[in-house]
Amino acid sequence: MDERLVQTYTETVQLPIHGHYLRRFLLRSDGRRSAESYSDKPIETIVKEPGVVPPDSILVMEGVAEIVAGKEAPPPGFWDRFSAWVKERFSLRGGSGTIPVQPQAVVLWDDTPARPDANNQNSYLNALSVFGFRVTKHNYREFTTGLINRDTVLVVPRAAAAKLNPKQVDSIQALVGDGGRLVLDGPSRLSQALGVKTERRALRIHTVEDTLYANKEYSTREAEWKPPAEVVRFSVPSQLLVYAQDKVSELPMAVLARHGRGRFLYLGARLDPTTPLGYTRYPYFVHYILEGFGIKLPLQRSQLELYFDPGSTKRADIDRLVEDWRKLGVRAIYAGAYQFWPKWSYSYGHLIDICHRNGILVYAWFELPHVSVKFWEEHPEWRAKTASGEDGQVGWRYHMDLDIPECQDAAFDFVEDLLKKYPWDGVNVAELNTTATTAR
Repeated sequence: MDERLVQTYTETVQLPIHGHYLRRFLLRSDGRRSAESYSDKPIETIVKEPGVVPPDSILVMEGVAEIVAGKEAPPPGFWDRFSAWVKERFSLRGGSGTIPVQPQAVVLWDDTPARPDANNQNSYLNALSVFGFRVTKHNYREFTTGLINRDTVLVVPRAAAAKLNPKQVDSIQALVGDGGRLVLDGPSRLSQALGVKTERRALRIHTVEDTLYANKEYSTREAEWKPPAEVVRFSVPSQLLVYAQDKVSELPMAVLARHGRGRFLYLGARLDPTTPLGYTRYPYFVHYILEGFGIKLPLQRSQLELYFDPGSTKRADIDRLVEDWRKLGVRAIYAGAYQFWPKWSYSYGHLIDICHRNGILVYAWFELPHVSVKFWEEHPEWRAKTASGEDGQVGWRYHMDLDIPECQDAAFDFVEDLLKKYPWDGVNVAELNTTATTAR
């Protein structure tokens, strides 16, 4: 068992092999093996390699006594038996439907900005991209509103806004008036055309309060601006909501306003002149856009799938946590299906129910040969043993010896009962662990 590795993501591998052939293959999502290979001879070393795992595959590396390619297939091992058992009892089909459309944004670009303005325009690009927007940039000189539609969020950073010609200002104003969506920061001819009134006085801003989440459920959240910024005082007659304000003077720093049939988000200062990442001044900037423009992020994003250990969260917090997942666009979670203890078990029914209400899929995530602490306590005779003969508890995992037929039957019965008891959306066994030091 010390010479086997099962890995589901790309990470450097260090696997000790002691006098055996190294066997390596990929297990694909359809259950087939590919790229199988063996070492030329038995080896005695620590195998080191990049451990690249292609999408929808699992990397398996192990030490074996002989090369079995071309010979009669050996008796099925645990992995083969478990995979066959799952396929036999449960029909797991992929989802169907249309592909959600990503929200789109266009950032007007200045090719020769100073460093703060370069950071600022890159911050818009990066902040929106992280949240799943399809963002493109257009040089301000070549931009016309005919290049976009009203559903696209148009972002005009200060550097580009300062260089727009009167015709471009008029066309953008008309776009917003006709139902468009616009983001801009700081005073410019464009902001004046939209009705933003500025004063000759400026205020030095040190700390800004977010007001979007300042309610009973979320306490007011603050962002300390380092360095502080000189912000020209302004007012917006068509103001709808204030999303952020100076902590001391309560001067608005982020305002949602109406212009004709459209809306615009006005920031009193640049989004982020310090870094190109877009988080130092307005950490909830993208949330302002989503809320103010009524934009829904796609439910399906490949990177928005979470492994979740239910035992780490109090029940009182799970409803709010799931709502946060929904707002962030999480499409699926893999819930650890092992939180069963001698005197307590997790309420998987409530978790699945609240996730389904928020449009989130829930997969049962098994960590075999760890079944549960309750299973471990009830069956000491089936516990796996370490090389020193001690019980196989390693970290938080309590390994059972699934090579014992009775233990395997009982573990499979546990899995089957749990899957039938609740309306799971699927099963995840990709985190199968056989050792604590090498398995993934």
